[in-house]
Amino acid sequence: MTEMMTDGAFQYEEIPGGVRITGYKPANFTAADLSVPKMLAGKPVVSIGKNAFTENGMVLQSVVLPDTVKEIGAGAFEYCYLLEKLDLGNGLERLGAGFADFCGSLREITLPASLRVIEAPNRLSNMHVAVAAGGLFHTDGFALFRETALISACTLEKRTSYTVPDGTTEIGELAFAGHESLTELLLPETLTAIGAQAFRDCPLLRKAALPSSLRELGSNVFCGGGYRDRGTGLSAITVAEGNPDFYIDQETLFARRPSPSLVRYFGSGTDYEIPEGITRILAGAFQRSDLETVVFPASLEAVEEHAFSENLHLTRFTFRKDGGVIDFPDLEFRKDDISALFTGEAEHYVTLGHPVNFTPVPYKIYQYPAYDALYPTFRSLPEQTVMAVCRLRDPVALSDAQRAIYRSLLDEHFTEIVKLYAEHGDEKGLENYLSLKPGTREAVETAIEMLSHTKKTAILQQLILYKNEIFPGESFDFNL
Repeated sequence: MTEMMTDGAFQYEEIPGGVRITGYKPANFTAADLSVPKMLAGKPVVSIGKNAFTENGMVLQSVVLPDTVKEIGAGAFEYCYLLEKLDLGNGLERLGAGFADFCGSLREITLPASLRVIEAPNRLSNMHVAVAAGGLFHTDGFALFRETALISACTLEKRTSYTVPDGTTEIGELAFAGHESLTELLLPETLTAIGAQAFRDCPLLRKAALPSSLRELGSNVFCGGGYRDRGTGLSAITVAEGNPDFYIDQETLFARRPSPSLVRYFGSGTDYEIPEGITRILAGAFQRSDLETVVFPASLEAVEEHAFSENLHLTRFTFRKDGGVIDFPDLEFRKDDISALFTGEAEHYVTLGHPVNFTPVPYKIYQYPAYDALYPTFRSLPEQTVMAVCRLRDPVALSDAQRAIYRSLLDEHFTEIVKLYAEHGDEKGLENYLSLKPGTREAVETAIEMLSHTKKTAILQQLILYKNEIFPGESFDFNL
């Protein structure tokens, strides 16, 4: 265990080559300017440790680091609210992730030429960044680059349009995240890769023209992120002619390699059938769409996490591979619970704080037992009816025990369920329900009597035909 030592206001530990400052405790908590010494206990200060100034640095207005410091750890100056100036010195080689997070007064910083690594560079986006000449990093006043990679862009610059410079080969992870005013982004023909969530929370950015040079797209590049009312992300995507890896078909971006994949659907329709031959649906591919029904091809092998997150209007999934159908109860805030139950994601899925306990079904894209395990968490009769009818009509991987539970619901609540369909004029829904032959003679007659005093003629006729088919032998006159 490393021994912690104290020298004045600094707590530190010895490491190879010198010491690392691990804590700071000033004599009094008044606003202060701090110059970190080059030496502590006769050894050079070479590192500022993780969260070293987080606990007691809220009084600091300026900090000057010596040229001996080679590394600043993650969150080192986090929550230093009053900090307006941070001099990184001229020997720094590594900046930890979020080293100055939640420093609301720090609006500009200069990176030394000695710097080699910035962890999570997008977290520099909330300040103006200058760069000393002669190093790996450079800036055009808006975007920060490491050699030919664009790694961050300043959100303080309320730009509506930006042209990524020729020669740029990569846009890094989250590079443009949070640019709420950006409406247009022009990409060069030198670009080969775009990192994960590069355009997250860019609610006004609707169009993107992908160059023929592009070879790699990270996860969730085209998703809005944040809350639904902050925008749905890019909704009009084009691919330059001659690109061997990506193409557009029916308002959908597809990738050819490493396997035929659906990258992003950006259409405005309500029904969509994924083309046969597609083997993978990538993360966030359908996030925040307005789709109601989706048909999955027999060729499908995998669906990545959050592929259908925040789809508030989903009513049905149909799987050609196993003939299964999944219907969604009409609760917007529960749609994600059901749309997430794909192999690989469902095994650790938790809904409303309740673990979904089920035995995964091998070789199934959708985990039907997980859907059944959700059934008790839906409390109202309309929601439970949707699930029961769905699973009894298409009982893929349905256990005998769960079958009995669903059957019991539909038999015991016959009159109430018929009333629900009647209130919504849902003749097709009633037809599907009656195809399962639920209810007793007495329940059917009670339902007919109930509807005979309403104007639900079509629904009533369905019930009379159902009674005559299932319980023949008597006729009834309800003065229709």
